[in-house]
Amino acid sequence: MIPKINGRTRYSNSVKKHLRKIKPWQAGAWDKQNNNIKLLKTQLRNQLLILQNSKCAYCGLDFNETSSSELEHIAPKGGLKIPKYLEFTFTPLNLVLACHLCNSPIKKGTFDPVIHYSQNYKECTFKIYHPFFDNPDVHFDYVFSGFGMIVQNKTLKGRDTIDLFDLNSAAHINARGRNKLMDILKAALEETQAEEILTSTSLTSEQIADILKSTTYKKTL
Repeated sequence: MIPKINGRTRYSNSVKKHLRKIKPWQAGAWDKQNNNIKLLKTQLRNQLLILQNSKCAYCGLDFNETSSSELEHIAPKGGLKIPKYLEFTFTPLNLVLACHLCNSPIKKGTFDPVIHYSQNYKECTFKIYHPFFDNPDVHFDYVFSGFGMIVQNKTLKGRDTIDLFDLNSAAHINARGRNKLMDILKAALEETQAEEILTSTSLTSEQIADILKSTTYKKTL
Protein backbone atom coordinates (compact mmCIF):
# COMPACT_ATOMS: atom_id res chain seq x y z
CA MET A 1 0.00 0.00 0.00
CA ILE A 2 1.08 3.60 -0.51
CA PRO A 3 3.33 4.49 2.45
CA LYS A 4 3.85 7.50 4.65
CA ILE A 5 7.51 8.15 5.38
CA ASN A 6 8.08 8.62 9.09
CA GLY A 7 11.34 10.29 10.00
CA ARG A 8 13.72 12.05 7.65
CA THR A 9 17.12 11.71 6.04
CA ARG A 10 20.21 13.56 7.22
CA TYR A 11 23.48 14.42 5.53
CA SER A 12 26.92 13.99 7.06
CA ASN A 13 28.82 17.10 8.13
CA SER A 14 31.14 16.90 5.12
CA VAL A 15 28.18 16.81 2.72
CA LYS A 16 26.49 19.72 4.51
CA LYS A 17 29.69 21.73 4.23
CA HIS A 18 29.87 21.06 0.50
CA LEU A 19 26.22 22.04 -0.04
CA ARG A 20 26.78 25.34 1.78
CA LYS A 21 29.85 25.96 -0.35
CA ILE A 22 28.02 25.56 -3.69
CA LYS A 23 24.96 27.65 -2.74
CA PRO A 24 22.95 29.00 -4.47
CA TRP A 25 22.37 25.63 -6.13
CA GLN A 26 22.58 25.83 -9.89
CA ALA A 27 21.10 23.77 -12.72
CA GLY A 28 23.19 20.64 -13.19
CA ALA A 29 24.50 20.60 -9.60
CA TRP A 30 22.68 17.32 -8.90
CA ASP A 31 24.48 15.60 -11.78
CA LYS A 32 28.01 16.61 -10.85
CA GLN A 33 30.32 13.62 -10.63
CA ASN A 34 32.36 14.71 -7.61
CA ASN A 35 32.90 12.69 -4.44
CA ASN A 36 30.64 14.86 -2.26
CA ILE A 37 27.62 14.51 -4.55
CA LYS A 38 28.23 10.77 -4.90
CA LEU A 39 28.42 10.46 -1.10
CA LEU A 40 25.24 12.53 -0.71
CA LYS A 41 23.32 10.21 -3.04
CA THR A 42 24.66 7.12 -1.28
CA GLN A 43 23.62 8.51 2.11
CA LEU A 44 20.15 9.38 0.81
CA ARG A 45 19.61 6.00 -0.84
CA ASN A 46 20.72 3.99 2.20
CA GLN A 47 18.55 5.97 4.61
CA LEU A 48 15.50 6.06 2.34
CA LEU A 49 15.59 2.31 1.74
CA ILE A 50 15.19 1.88 5.49
CA LEU A 51 12.62 4.65 5.98
CA GLN A 52 10.55 3.42 3.01
CA ASN A 53 10.99 -0.27 3.86
CA SER A 54 12.35 -0.81 0.32
CA LYS A 55 9.05 0.32 -1.20
CA CYS A 56 8.29 2.97 -3.80
CA ALA A 57 7.19 6.26 -2.24
CA TYR A 58 4.32 6.64 -4.72
CA CYS A 59 2.88 3.19 -5.44
CA GLY A 60 4.08 1.40 -2.28
CA LEU A 61 5.29 -1.67 -4.16
CA ASP A 62 8.54 -3.43 -3.35
CA PHE A 63 11.28 -2.31 -5.71
CA ASN A 64 11.91 -5.89 -6.82
CA GLU A 65 8.24 -6.12 -7.88
CA THR A 66 8.45 -3.36 -10.45
CA SER A 67 11.95 -2.02 -11.05
CA SER A 68 15.03 -0.77 -9.29
CA SER A 69 14.85 2.32 -7.07
CA GLU A 70 15.59 5.83 -8.32
CA LEU A 71 16.14 9.05 -6.38
CA GLU A 72 13.20 11.32 -7.14
CA HIS A 73 12.63 15.05 -6.62
CA ILE A 74 9.03 15.73 -5.55
CA ALA A 75 9.26 19.40 -6.51
CA PRO A 76 11.22 18.94 -9.77
CA LYS A 77 14.69 20.38 -10.15
CA GLY A 78 14.29 20.60 -13.94
CA GLY A 79 17.20 20.45 -16.33
CA LEU A 80 19.90 22.69 -17.75
CA LYS A 81 17.57 24.20 -20.35
CA ILE A 82 14.45 24.48 -18.17
CA PRO A 83 15.44 24.63 -14.47
CA LYS A 84 12.62 24.54 -11.94
CA TYR A 85 12.88 24.41 -8.14
CA LEU A 86 16.67 24.59 -7.92
CA GLU A 87 16.51 25.81 -4.31
CA PHE A 88 15.05 22.41 -3.32
CA THR A 89 17.54 20.30 -5.32
CA PHE A 90 19.17 18.89 -2.17
CA THR A 91 16.38 19.47 0.36
CA PRO A 92 16.01 16.12 2.18
CA LEU A 93 12.21 16.36 2.44
CA ASN A 94 12.03 16.81 -1.33
CA LEU A 95 13.85 13.57 -2.09
CA VAL A 96 12.40 10.06 -2.06
CA LEU A 97 13.01 6.71 -3.72
CA ALA A 98 10.58 5.77 -6.49
CA CYS A 99 10.36 2.85 -8.88
CA HIS A 100 10.87 3.46 -12.60
CA LEU A 101 7.20 2.76 -13.27
CA CYS A 102 6.31 5.85 -11.23
CA ASN A 103 9.39 7.97 -11.90
CA SER A 104 9.26 7.79 -15.67
CA PRO A 105 9.81 11.24 -17.24
CA ILE A 106 6.98 10.42 -19.62
CA LYS A 107 4.55 10.54 -16.69
CA LYS A 108 5.77 13.62 -14.87
CA GLY A 109 6.92 15.52 -17.93
CA THR A 110 6.41 19.26 -17.37
CA PHE A 111 3.88 18.72 -14.56
CA ASP A 112 4.31 21.16 -11.68
CA PRO A 113 3.13 19.59 -8.39
CA VAL A 114 3.54 22.76 -6.33
CA ILE A 115 0.31 24.69 -5.69
CA HIS A 116 1.61 27.24 -3.22
CA TYR A 117 5.31 28.11 -3.25
CA SER A 118 7.36 29.25 -0.29
CA GLN A 119 11.11 29.51 0.15
CA ASN A 120 10.50 27.46 3.29
CA TYR A 121 9.89 24.00 1.84
CA LYS A 122 7.64 22.94 4.71
CA GLU A 123 5.25 25.77 3.87
CA CYS A 124 4.79 24.70 0.25
CA THR A 125 1.57 22.89 -0.66
CA PHE A 126 1.38 20.18 -3.27
CA LYS A 127 -1.16 18.99 -5.81
CA ILE A 128 -0.09 15.36 -5.39
CA TYR A 129 0.41 13.09 -2.38
CA HIS A 130 3.56 14.02 -0.45
CA PRO A 131 5.08 10.94 1.26
CA PHE A 132 6.57 12.97 4.12
CA PHE A 133 3.66 15.32 4.77
CA ASP A 134 0.42 13.48 3.93
CA ASN A 135 -1.51 10.58 5.46
CA PRO A 136 -2.19 7.99 2.72
CA ASP A 137 -5.33 6.72 4.49
CA VAL A 138 -6.91 10.13 3.93
CA HIS A 139 -6.33 10.04 0.18
CA PHE A 140 -6.46 6.39 -0.95
CA ASP A 141 -8.49 3.21 -0.65
CA TYR A 142 -8.08 -0.24 -2.24
CA VAL A 143 -10.38 -2.86 -3.76
CA PHE A 144 -9.71 -6.31 -5.16
CA SER A 145 -10.38 -6.88 -8.85
CA GLY A 146 -9.84 -10.53 -9.69
CA PHE A 147 -6.26 -11.28 -8.63
CA GLY A 148 -5.35 -7.61 -8.81
CA MET A 149 -5.91 -4.67 -6.51
CA ILE A 150 -7.08 -1.24 -7.65
CA VAL A 151 -6.26 1.95 -5.78
CA GLN A 152 -9.14 4.42 -5.47
CA ASN A 153 -9.00 8.09 -4.57
CA LYS A 154 -10.77 9.63 -1.60
CA THR A 155 -9.66 13.18 -2.40
CA LEU A 156 -8.69 15.33 -5.38
CA LYS A 157 -5.06 15.01 -4.31
CA GLY A 158 -5.47 11.23 -4.35
CA ARG A 159 -7.05 11.39 -7.81
CA ASP A 160 -4.28 13.57 -9.24
CA THR A 161 -1.62 11.27 -7.78
CA ILE A 162 -3.24 8.16 -9.26
CA ASP A 163 -3.57 9.84 -12.65
CA LEU A 164 -0.05 11.30 -12.72
CA PHE A 165 1.75 8.07 -11.83
CA ASP A 166 -0.77 5.80 -13.57
CA LEU A 167 -1.12 3.80 -10.36
CA ASN A 168 -3.81 1.61 -11.88
CA SER A 169 -1.67 0.36 -14.75
CA ALA A 170 -1.83 -3.39 -15.32
CA ALA A 171 1.65 -3.79 -13.83
CA HIS A 172 0.70 -1.89 -10.68
CA ILE A 173 -2.66 -3.64 -10.24
CA ASN A 174 -1.20 -7.13 -10.64
CA ALA A 175 1.81 -6.54 -8.38
CA ARG A 176 -0.36 -4.90 -5.71
CA GLY A 177 -2.83 -7.79 -5.80
CA ARG A 178 -0.07 -10.35 -5.56
CA ASN A 179 1.45 -8.63 -2.53
CA LYS A 180 -1.88 -8.38 -0.72
CA LEU A 181 -2.85 -11.94 -1.53
CA MET A 182 0.52 -13.14 -0.29
CA ASP A 183 -0.05 -11.32 3.01
CA ILE A 184 -3.44 -13.03 3.38
CA LEU A 185 -2.08 -16.46 2.47
CA LYS A 186 0.90 -16.11 4.81
CA ALA A 187 -1.53 -15.45 7.63
CA ALA A 188 -3.34 -18.68 6.82
CA LEU A 189 -0.60 -20.99 5.57
CA GLU A 190 3.10 -21.66 5.75
CA GLU A 191 5.10 -19.23 3.61
CA THR A 192 6.25 -21.97 1.23
CA GLN A 193 2.65 -23.08 0.69
CA ALA A 194 1.63 -19.51 -0.03
CA GLU A 195 4.37 -19.18 -2.64
CA GLU A 196 3.29 -22.45 -4.27
CA ILE A 197 -0.30 -21.25 -4.53
CA LEU A 198 0.62 -17.91 -6.06
CA THR A 199 3.02 -19.44 -8.58
CA SER A 200 0.59 -22.19 -9.57
CA THR A 201 -1.10 -21.74 -12.94
CA SER A 202 -3.72 -24.39 -12.28
CA LEU A 203 -5.61 -22.77 -9.40
CA THR A 204 -8.56 -20.49 -10.06
CA SER A 205 -9.54 -17.55 -7.88
CA GLU A 206 -12.48 -19.63 -6.60
CA GLN A 207 -10.14 -22.45 -5.55
CA ILE A 208 -7.88 -20.02 -3.70
CA ALA A 209 -10.93 -18.59 -1.95
CA ASP A 210 -11.93 -22.13 -0.89
CA ILE A 211 -8.44 -22.73 0.50
CA LEU A 212 -8.67 -19.55 2.55
CA LYS A 213 -12.11 -20.44 3.88
CA SER A 214 -11.06 -23.94 4.92
CA THR A 215 -7.79 -22.92 6.56
CA THR A 216 -7.40 -22.08 10.24
CA TYR A 217 -5.72 -18.70 10.47
CA LYS A 218 -2.55 -18.58 12.53
CA LYS A 219 -2.43 -14.80 12.72
CA THR A 220 -4.91 -12.00 13.04
CA LEU A 221 -5.38 -10.32 9.69
